[in-house]
Amino acid sequence: MKKAFMWKALSLFILVSTTPFLIFCNASPVASPERKLSVYADDLHEGPVLYVSFEGRDGNPGTKKAPLRSISAAAERATPGTLVLISGGTYDEQVITKVAGELGKEITFRGVAGSTVLDGSNLSWEVGEDQNQGLFEVRHPFVRVENLGVVHSKNSGIVIAANHVTISGCEVAWIERHAICTHTSYQTNHTEALGFMLRDIEVEGNVVHHATQAGKGNGQAISLTADGFAITGNRVYANRTEGIDIWLGASHGLVMGNAVYDHAGTPGIYVDGASYLRICGNRVFGNKHGIMLSSEAKNYETHHIWVYNNLVYDNRGVGCSIWDQDDGPRDVLFAQNTLIGNARAFSFEGRNLSAEVVNNLVHPRQDQRFPKGILNNRNTWLSDLSGFADPDKKDFHLTDRSPAIGQAEVLSPLEDDQGKRFELTSDFEGKERQISAAGALQLP
Repeated sequence: MKKAFMWKALSLFILVSTTPFLIFCNASPVASPERKLSVYADDLHEGPVLYVSFEGRDGNPGTKKAPLRSISAAAERATPGTLVLISGGTYDEQVITKVAGELGKEITFRGVAGSTVLDGSNLSWEVGEDQNQGLFEVRHPFVRVENLGVVHSKNSGIVIAANHVTISGCEVAWIERHAICTHTSYQTNHTEALGFMLRDIEVEGNVVHHATQAGKGNGQAISLTADGFAITGNRVYANRTEGIDIWLGASHGLVMGNAVYDHAGTPGIYVDGASYLRICGNRVFGNKHGIMLSSEAKNYETHHIWVYNNLVYDNRGVGCSIWDQDDGPRDVLFAQNTLIGNARAFSFEGRNLSAEVVNNLVHPRQDQRFPKGILNNRNTWLSDLSGFADPDKKDFHLTDRSPAIGQAEVLSPLEDDQGKRFELTSDFEGKERQISAAGALQLP
């Protein structure tokens, strides 16, 4: 990956979960030509810069004084290392990259946060016809998309179809199918697939809401199939299907520091046919289910999924679960999570499951069933919430009176099939664990 996504990414989660970005309204445009159109993001850049503005023309050279009119024109002219600066306003176009960047010379498309909007309302697309058709399609490697609003797509929002791509600081909303996704042709074990996976994909610090408006069977809000990826620090809420979905053979990924909530009929985070995946440091609440693992995809197995240090609360169904009609996921770890106020803490359905459930902190007490293949070890079940700092405000730090203290065991590092090791010695906030306590958080 281009960055080391260790626990430092949690600072990004704190930002996106407490600071509102622009909230788009379904009934009216977000930006208008009356705004200050020629205000750009910071243009400090060592390489070439192209400017795009409503005051420009596509025949212009793309300088600050003579900007281009469309983002598509800039995509045509970009060369490796180009920074495309897009001023505020609403752009009624589909953008498809035309040129690849290079290692150390990414092509960056950068808008003004909360002001630069790509709007698909006026495009003559068939609603829900093609999940791989996006308002912004990244078809070339070494490309970054930053600080854009992407709204009202009749299909998907941002579609990734290349390696070494970063989507950062965007707001994607009111989308009929996927909000941010990888092109579904890039998988290995399907008759219509290309036979290889995308690599090095980063989706960081975005706000995604009111996606998958076409409903069940039409995608997920953030939908990723890749080998080597990170989904970090995003705020994902009020989508009609799953908030974050990892599927179709995805592997060697990280889902960390996201706030995923208000998915009324689906899980907040869903895994189907993936492997060597870390799901950690997320806040998952107010969904039908919290974090669910399955093996629905007939062409892919689900295994080595590690779910730890998450806050999972107030979900109407199950907090953390494994579900499959046939042979289900194996080599699963649910560790050091705090699960509060879910209808059920855990659920295990399927044949030949294998999982360890350890060092979790759970309320309320329940008649929990752990079937064959599920190891239940050193979990703490609470009779009340008095051991938390401020449960009414969802502050689940422990007090020094918490019954969770002294109940946890030291966990061995995780190791994937590439020989990479991941320590389990930090908590939800990325702090080293100083006390032997169950759950995601320690003392304040």
